[in-house]
Amino acid sequence: MQRPHYRSTLVRRALFAVLAGLVLLVLLLFGLIAVALWLLPPTPELAALAASAVAALPALQPLLLWALVALLLLLLAALALARWAVRPAETLLNAVTTLAGDAHAPGVGQSLRSAAQISKNFTELSDQLLRSVRELDRQNRTMVESVGRLEQLLAIGRDLSALTGSEQILARAAQVLREQGGYERAAAALVDGDELVFYGDQAAAGHEVAVLRVPLHNGLLAGQAALSGALGRCADLRAPSAPAGAPTALAARAELAMPVIHSGQVLAVLVVQSQRVNAFGAQDEEQLRLLAQILAGALAQSGLVRAEKSRRQMAEAIYRVAQTLGGVLQLERVPEVLLDQLAQMLPSERSSLLLISGGEVTTIAARGIGNNAVVDRSRTGLAELPLISEIVLQKRAIALPLAHADARYRPSAGADAAQSWLGTPLVRGEDVIGVLVLESDAPDRYGHEELAAMTAISHQAATALENARLYGEAQERAARLEVITELTKLVSNRDVLRELHGILRTAIHRIRRIVPCDYAALALYNAEDDSFSVEPVYDSAARDWALAAGERLPADGTPWQMACRTAGPVLQSDLAGSAFAGDRQLA
Repeated sequence: MQRPHYRSTLVRRALFAVLAGLVLLVLLLFGLIAVALWLLPPTPELAALAASAVAALPALQPLLLWALVALLLLLLAALALARWAVRPAETLLNAVTTLAGDAHAPGVGQSLRSAAQISKNFTELSDQLLRSVRELDRQNRTMVESVGRLEQLLAIGRDLSALTGSEQILARAAQVLREQGGYERAAAALVDGDELVFYGDQAAAGHEVAVLRVPLHNGLLAGQAALSGALGRCADLRAPSAPAGAPTALAARAELAMPVIHSGQVLAVLVVQSQRVNAFGAQDEEQLRLLAQILAGALAQSGLVRAEKSRRQMAEAIYRVAQTLGGVLQLERVPEVLLDQLAQMLPSERSSLLLISGGEVTTIAARGIGNNAVVDRSRTGLAELPLISEIVLQKRAIALPLAHADARYRPSAGADAAQSWLGTPLVRGEDVIGVLVLESDAPDRYGHEELAAMTAISHQAATALENARLYGEAQERAARLEVITELTKLVSNRDVLRELHGILRTAIHRIRRIVPCDYAALALYNAEDDSFSVEPVYDSAARDWALAAGERLPADGTPWQMACRTAGPVLQSDLAGSAFAGDRQLA
């Protein structure tokens, strides 16, 4: 490393100063001698002294060499003394130039050639160091305060994370803002659909936790913050164009509203108020922003816990419904039990079960529609119900958040138009056998979880209906086999030729157990004259018979003639259109 140039300059200056001092000292001495000689009067003694000095000069010439040697040694000593004397100054200059950033910068040696300049630079350096120390002290105090606030916020975050309900979390956040933040009024509002649900402790009114629902679109500053997702600030709520403040017991003049956002969704709004105009600054915004971040995490965690709990409860409820429906084997009881179980699981004002058969829709059970005990079983064409038709064709569930605004929606007979609507298909194999419908008077009531739950219940309902149908068919087959067995024993154990009429009458009564009817009779056909006689067996109306017992009538054009000649059953689905007058009278 090259030595600084100003070092040799300082040494030369110090040496020159020493030599100049010696010269001045010698000159001063000779000057004083000259002055003394000039001022003193001439005497013989002085003349003799001067003559002696002149005479002694030749004798002193050998001493000149030693005088020169002594002078050289004196110069070397002065040089060494000068170097020693300037060493502290050199150290100081090195430090100054090092702090200045460049020891070889142009003009550095020139700017430090005087002690005054060195002192000035040293003073400036001291001032700069003092300012640096003060700035570091200020930054340290700010850091300590920030660390204290962060520790406080972390403690608040742990406190909020320990709570599971969003209501408890928001009420606690409002309490923390008022007590630890020092705000006159603090509240937290949950965004619930089109409403803000305010939670806060009304200390000014002396109440406990207050809960108030306010429409989201009514001009509140908190509502604007929730809709825009940006900070809402109002320096004076009484200004002509100022938004409305949060509903509190405090006569607020200034308000600050901070949205609580998680994954791009506004979950809540933090609100602080003051009775002073323009009471909030940047520090308040930063404090609310930090608390909003912590609150967003706590609310998101609470939502996950609540969703998991809801899913677990929903799964347990679906299991209970499956168990309950699985124990119902009577087909006519399945729809009522299904709607009863559904009412305990999912919120609704109305519910119904529709059966689909042959392109027609029949309501077989309903809740909340007129008189539940009396169900309108009239059939409606599938094309007249677009939503039901779409569910049947696509075999998938449909949920409407605003049903009355959907052109496909048709209100249930005898019921008002619904706000929310949910329908799921009951699928058996490849066919849709029915549709399960829920209606609510609240908008956007049914989401993904409700749709999934309804789909699962619909599968259970379809299985229960199929099981009940199969069980009913098995019961009918068992009853038919029992009747056939009894009839076989009856014919086997009795004299058919002599007791034919009695056997036939007993057989009709047995058949009525598996084929319910309102009228039963024996028609005895005589093939020789193509006539028949009627013997009544059962009449639920206990009316007078159109045909007299034992009276023989022509069989031409009657169902008895066809049955006897073909030896097979004859089925008439509409007696009013029968060709036989007696059948038309029975209809």
